Amino acid sequence: WNKSAMLAQTLASLAATDLCGARVTLLDNGSTDVGPEGLEALAKAAAPGLALDILHLPVNVGAPAARNWLLSLPASRQATHVAFLDDDVLLPRTWLTSLLQALESDAKACAAGVKVLHPRSPLVLQYAWRFFAETGERRIRFTANAPTVLDLGQYDHLRPCLSVMGCCHLLHRPRLERLGVPGFDVRFAPSQVDDIEHDLQIWKAGGRVLFDGRAAVVHLQDTGDPGRRTPLALAQAQANHFKMEHKFEAAELAAMDRDVRRADSGALVAALKTLAPDLPPAARTFWTALAPALP
Repeated sequence: WNKSAMLAQTLASLAATDLCGARVTLLDNGSTDVGPEGLEALAKAAAPGLALDILHLPVNVGAPAARNWLLSLPASRQATHVAFLDDDVLLPRTWLTSLLQALESDAKACAAGVKVLHPRSPLVLQYAWRFFAETGERRIRFTANAPTVLDLGQYDHLRPCLSVMGCCHLLHRPRLERLGVPGFDVRFAPSQVDDIEHDLQIWKAGGRVLFDGRAAVVHLQDTGDPGRRTPLALAQAQANHFKMEHKFEAAELAAMDRDVRRADSGALVAALKTLAPDLPPAARTFWTALAPALP
Protein backbone atom coordinates (compact mmCIF):
# COMPACT_ATOMS: atom_id res chain seq x y z
CA TRP A 1 0.00 0.00 0.00
CA ASN A 2 1.44 3.34 -1.18
CA LYS A 3 5.02 2.11 -1.52
CA SER A 4 5.34 2.07 -5.30
CA ALA A 5 9.14 2.50 -5.42
CA MET A 6 9.70 -0.40 -3.01
CA LEU A 7 7.06 -2.46 -4.80
CA ALA A 8 8.97 -2.08 -8.07
CA GLN A 9 12.12 -3.42 -6.40
CA THR A 10 10.16 -6.30 -4.89
CA LEU A 11 8.60 -7.33 -8.21
CA ALA A 12 11.94 -7.16 -10.01
CA SER A 13 13.47 -9.28 -7.27
CA LEU A 14 10.61 -11.78 -7.39
CA ALA A 15 10.85 -12.15 -11.15
CA ALA A 16 14.50 -13.20 -10.85
CA THR A 17 13.74 -16.10 -8.47
CA ASP A 18 12.79 -19.72 -9.02
CA LEU A 19 9.00 -19.63 -8.68
CA CYS A 20 8.52 -23.38 -9.23
CA GLY A 21 5.56 -22.70 -11.51
CA ALA A 22 3.70 -20.71 -8.87
CA ARG A 23 0.89 -18.35 -9.81
CA VAL A 24 1.55 -14.78 -8.66
CA THR A 25 -1.19 -12.37 -7.55
CA LEU A 26 -0.67 -8.73 -6.59
CA LEU A 27 -3.34 -7.26 -4.36
CA ASP A 28 -3.55 -3.48 -4.58
CA ASN A 29 -4.93 -2.60 -1.16
CA GLY A 30 -6.50 0.71 -2.11
CA SER A 31 -3.23 2.44 -2.99
CA THR A 32 -3.51 6.13 -3.85
CA ASP A 33 0.09 7.05 -4.74
CA VAL A 34 0.02 5.94 -8.39
CA GLY A 35 -3.54 4.69 -8.97
CA PRO A 36 -4.64 1.39 -10.57
CA GLU A 37 -3.39 2.16 -14.09
CA GLY A 38 -0.11 3.53 -12.77
CA LEU A 39 0.38 0.44 -10.63
CA GLU A 40 -0.14 -1.89 -13.57
CA ALA A 41 2.32 0.09 -15.67
CA LEU A 42 4.84 0.00 -12.83
CA ALA A 43 4.49 -3.78 -12.49
CA LYS A 44 5.03 -4.34 -16.22
CA ALA A 45 8.09 -2.08 -16.26
CA ALA A 46 9.64 -3.60 -13.12
CA ALA A 47 9.05 -7.24 -14.06
CA PRO A 48 8.15 -7.49 -17.75
CA GLY A 49 8.56 -11.27 -17.84
CA LEU A 50 6.52 -12.00 -14.72
CA ALA A 51 3.02 -13.40 -15.26
CA LEU A 52 0.99 -11.42 -12.77
CA ASP A 53 -2.69 -11.25 -11.77
CA ILE A 54 -3.55 -7.87 -10.24
CA LEU A 55 -6.52 -7.27 -7.96
CA HIS A 56 -7.50 -3.69 -7.17
CA LEU A 57 -9.46 -2.94 -4.00
CA PRO A 58 -11.15 0.49 -3.83
CA VAL A 59 -10.12 1.04 -0.21
CA ASN A 60 -7.43 -0.23 2.15
CA VAL A 61 -9.02 -3.12 4.03
CA GLY A 62 -5.88 -3.79 6.09
CA ALA A 63 -3.37 -6.63 5.98
CA PRO A 64 -5.44 -9.34 7.75
CA ALA A 65 -8.47 -8.96 5.46
CA ALA A 66 -6.23 -8.73 2.40
CA ARG A 67 -4.53 -12.02 3.29
CA ASN A 68 -7.88 -13.69 3.92
CA TRP A 69 -9.13 -12.33 0.58
CA LEU A 70 -6.17 -13.88 -1.23
CA LEU A 71 -6.57 -17.19 0.62
CA SER A 72 -10.22 -17.34 -0.48
CA LEU A 73 -9.43 -17.07 -4.19
CA PRO A 74 -10.15 -20.23 -6.22
CA ALA A 75 -6.48 -20.56 -7.20
CA SER A 76 -5.47 -20.44 -3.55
CA ARG A 77 -8.13 -22.93 -2.55
CA GLN A 78 -6.72 -25.38 -5.10
CA ALA A 79 -3.10 -24.88 -4.03
CA THR A 80 -1.22 -26.87 -1.41
CA HIS A 81 1.11 -24.00 -0.59
CA VAL A 82 0.39 -20.26 -0.43
CA ALA A 83 3.19 -17.71 0.05
CA PHE A 84 2.70 -14.16 1.27
CA LEU A 85 5.18 -11.40 0.45
CA ASP A 86 5.19 -7.80 1.63
CA ASP A 87 5.69 -5.06 -0.93
CA ASP A 88 9.15 -4.14 0.39
CA VAL A 89 11.39 -7.23 0.22
CA LEU A 90 14.38 -8.39 -1.83
CA LEU A 91 14.40 -12.14 -2.35
CA PRO A 92 17.18 -14.68 -2.95
CA ARG A 93 16.75 -16.90 -6.00
CA THR A 94 15.90 -20.05 -4.02
CA TRP A 95 13.64 -18.56 -1.32
CA LEU A 96 10.58 -20.56 -2.39
CA THR A 97 12.34 -23.89 -2.93
CA SER A 98 13.93 -23.52 0.50
CA LEU A 99 10.61 -22.82 2.24
CA LEU A 100 8.91 -25.67 0.37
CA GLN A 101 11.63 -28.03 1.53
CA ALA A 102 11.24 -26.75 5.09
CA LEU A 103 7.51 -27.47 5.20
CA GLU A 104 7.96 -30.92 3.69
CA SER A 105 10.64 -31.77 6.26
CA ASP A 106 8.09 -31.73 9.10
CA ALA A 107 4.63 -33.26 8.75
CA LYS A 108 3.29 -30.93 11.47
CA ALA A 109 4.65 -27.72 9.96
CA CYS A 110 1.94 -25.32 8.78
CA ALA A 111 4.04 -22.18 8.22
CA ALA A 112 7.66 -21.38 7.48
CA GLY A 113 9.41 -18.02 7.48
CA VAL A 114 12.79 -16.66 6.52
CA LYS A 115 15.83 -14.95 7.99
CA VAL A 116 15.18 -11.22 7.56
CA LEU A 117 18.13 -8.93 6.98
CA HIS A 118 18.56 -5.24 7.71
CA PRO A 119 18.37 -3.05 4.57
CA ARG A 120 21.48 -1.06 5.46
CA SER A 121 23.69 -3.97 6.48
CA PRO A 122 23.28 -7.57 5.28
CA LEU A 123 25.23 -8.82 8.31
CA VAL A 124 22.61 -7.50 10.73
CA LEU A 125 19.48 -9.55 11.33
CA GLN A 126 16.28 -7.56 11.45
CA TYR A 127 14.13 -10.55 12.39
CA ALA A 128 14.73 -14.24 12.99
CA TRP A 129 12.28 -15.86 15.40
CA ARG A 130 10.24 -15.26 18.52
CA PHE A 131 9.56 -17.41 21.58
CA PHE A 132 7.61 -16.68 24.72
CA ALA A 133 9.66 -14.91 27.40
CA GLU A 134 6.74 -14.77 29.83
CA THR A 135 3.08 -15.78 29.79
CA GLY A 136 0.25 -15.54 32.26
CA GLU A 137 -3.36 -14.50 32.60
CA ARG A 138 -3.85 -11.83 29.93
CA ARG A 139 -0.08 -11.44 29.68
CA ILE A 140 2.26 -12.21 26.76
CA ARG A 141 5.89 -11.16 26.55
CA PHE A 142 8.11 -12.27 23.69
CA THR A 143 11.83 -12.78 23.34
CA ALA A 144 13.75 -10.36 21.14
CA ASN A 145 12.94 -10.81 17.47
CA ALA A 146 16.60 -11.07 16.43
CA PRO A 147 19.98 -11.98 17.96
CA THR A 148 22.26 -9.03 18.70
CA VAL A 149 25.38 -10.45 17.02
CA LEU A 150 26.41 -10.25 13.38
CA ASP A 151 25.11 -12.94 11.06
CA LEU A 152 28.11 -14.88 9.77
CA GLY A 153 26.09 -17.88 8.66
CA GLN A 154 25.37 -19.34 12.11
CA TYR A 155 21.62 -18.87 11.57
CA ASP A 156 21.45 -20.71 8.25
CA HIS A 157 19.42 -23.61 9.62
CA LEU A 158 15.90 -24.90 10.23
CA ARG A 159 14.41 -24.39 13.67
CA PRO A 160 10.91 -24.73 15.15
CA CYS A 161 9.88 -21.47 16.81
CA LEU A 162 6.81 -19.72 18.11
CA SER A 163 6.61 -17.15 15.33
CA VAL A 164 8.40 -15.83 12.26
CA MET A 165 8.16 -12.50 10.48
CA GLY A 166 5.24 -12.20 8.11
CA CYS A 167 7.01 -10.26 5.33
CA CYS A 168 7.89 -13.53 3.55
CA HIS A 169 6.30 -16.73 4.70
CA LEU A 170 4.82 -19.88 3.24
CA LEU A 171 1.66 -21.61 4.46
CA HIS A 172 0.63 -25.24 3.99
CA ARG A 173 -3.06 -24.69 3.29
CA PRO A 174 -4.42 -28.29 3.67
CA ARG A 175 -2.71 -28.69 7.06
CA LEU A 176 -4.15 -25.39 8.27
CA GLU A 177 -7.57 -26.46 7.10
CA ARG A 178 -7.30 -29.92 8.63
CA LEU A 179 -6.35 -28.46 12.03
CA GLY A 180 -9.06 -25.81 11.88
CA VAL A 181 -6.64 -22.88 12.17
CA PRO A 182 -8.66 -19.66 11.76
CA GLY A 183 -7.79 -17.03 9.19
CA PHE A 184 -6.01 -13.78 9.96
CA ASP A 185 -8.00 -11.80 12.52
CA VAL A 186 -9.38 -8.59 10.98
CA ARG A 187 -9.49 -7.00 14.44
CA PHE A 188 -5.75 -6.37 14.00
CA ALA A 189 -6.29 -4.14 10.95
CA PRO A 190 -4.65 -2.32 9.37
CA SER A 191 -1.58 -4.26 10.56
CA GLN A 192 0.69 -5.21 13.47
CA VAL A 193 0.52 -8.49 15.43
CA ASP A 194 -1.86 -10.23 12.98
CA ASP A 195 0.89 -12.51 11.64
CA ILE A 196 2.18 -13.30 15.15
CA GLU A 197 -1.30 -14.13 16.41
CA HIS A 198 -1.87 -16.42 13.41
CA ASP A 199 1.32 -18.32 14.28
CA LEU A 200 0.07 -18.72 17.85
CA GLN A 201 -3.18 -20.13 16.50
CA ILE A 202 -1.15 -22.71 14.55
CA TRP A 203 0.60 -23.93 17.71
CA LYS A 204 -2.67 -23.88 19.66
CA ALA A 205 -4.26 -26.16 17.03
CA GLY A 206 -1.38 -28.66 17.15
CA GLY A 207 0.67 -27.44 14.18
CA ARG A 208 4.18 -26.03 14.02
CA VAL A 209 5.95 -22.94 12.70
CA LEU A 210 9.48 -23.19 11.28
CA PHE A 211 12.27 -20.67 10.90
CA ASP A 212 14.32 -21.25 7.73
CA GLY A 213 17.57 -19.33 7.96
CA ARG A 214 18.78 -20.75 4.66
CA ALA A 215 16.56 -18.20 2.90
CA ALA A 216 17.77 -14.66 3.63
CA VAL A 217 15.43 -11.82 2.66
CA VAL A 218 16.21 -8.11 2.85
CA HIS A 219 13.33 -6.11 4.34
CA LEU A 220 13.58 -2.65 2.79
CA GLN A 221 11.39 -1.00 5.40
CA ASP A 222 13.46 -0.70 8.55
CA THR A 223 11.20 -1.69 11.45
CA GLY A 224 13.53 0.09 13.87
CA ASP A 225 13.51 3.40 12.00
CA PRO A 226 12.70 6.14 14.55
CA GLY A 227 10.78 7.97 11.82
CA ARG A 228 8.20 5.17 11.78
CA ARG A 229 7.78 5.00 15.56
CA THR A 230 5.20 7.76 15.75
CA PRO A 231 2.81 7.99 18.72
CA LEU A 232 0.01 6.72 16.48
CA ALA A 233 2.04 3.73 15.25
CA LEU A 234 3.09 2.83 18.79
CA ALA A 235 -0.51 3.11 20.01
CA GLN A 236 -1.67 0.80 17.20
CA ALA A 237 0.95 -1.82 18.04
CA GLN A 238 0.24 -1.64 21.77
CA ALA A 239 -3.52 -1.84 21.26
CA ASN A 240 -3.19 -4.90 19.03
CA HIS A 241 -0.87 -6.59 21.52
CA PHE A 242 -3.50 -5.95 24.21
CA LYS A 243 -6.15 -7.55 21.99
CA MET A 244 -3.93 -10.58 21.43
CA GLU A 245 -3.35 -11.01 25.17
CA HIS A 246 -7.10 -11.27 25.67
CA LYS A 247 -7.59 -13.96 23.03
CA PHE A 248 -5.75 -16.74 24.89
CA GLU A 249 -6.09 -18.27 28.33
CA ALA A 250 -3.01 -18.69 30.51
CA ALA A 251 -3.25 -22.49 30.22
CA GLU A 252 -3.35 -22.27 26.42
CA LEU A 253 -0.26 -20.07 26.36
CA ALA A 254 1.57 -22.43 28.73
CA ALA A 255 0.72 -25.41 26.52
CA MET A 256 1.96 -23.57 23.43
CA ASP A 257 5.20 -22.66 25.19
CA ARG A 258 5.74 -26.28 26.24
CA ASP A 259 5.09 -27.60 22.73
CA VAL A 260 7.34 -25.01 21.07
CA ARG A 261 10.27 -25.70 23.39
CA ARG A 262 9.90 -29.47 23.07
CA ALA A 263 9.88 -29.20 19.28
CA ASP A 264 12.90 -26.89 19.35
CA SER A 265 14.85 -29.20 21.67
CA GLY A 266 13.89 -32.23 19.60
CA ALA A 267 15.18 -30.55 16.45
CA LEU A 268 18.47 -29.70 18.17
CA VAL A 269 18.97 -33.27 19.40
CA ALA A 270 18.21 -34.63 15.92
CA ALA A 271 20.72 -32.22 14.39
CA LEU A 272 23.37 -33.22 16.92
CA LYS A 273 22.90 -36.89 16.11
CA THR A 274 23.39 -36.12 12.43
CA LEU A 275 26.48 -33.98 12.99
CA ALA A 276 28.09 -35.98 15.81
CA PRO A 277 30.27 -38.21 13.58
CA ASP A 278 31.86 -35.12 11.99
CA LEU A 279 32.49 -33.17 15.22
CA PRO A 280 35.93 -33.00 16.88
CA PRO A 281 36.16 -35.51 19.76
CA ALA A 282 35.94 -32.87 22.50
CA ALA A 283 32.90 -31.23 20.93
CA ARG A 284 31.24 -34.59 20.35
CA THR A 285 31.72 -35.54 24.01
CA PHE A 286 30.34 -32.19 25.19
CA TRP A 287 27.18 -32.28 23.08
CA THR A 288 26.54 -35.97 23.72
CA ALA A 289 26.64 -35.28 27.47
CA LEU A 290 24.41 -32.19 27.14
CA ALA A 291 21.68 -33.69 24.94
CA PRO A 292 19.88 -35.70 27.68
CA ALA A 293 19.52 -32.54 29.77
CA LEU A 294 17.55 -30.70 27.10
CA PRO A 295 13.81 -30.26 27.79
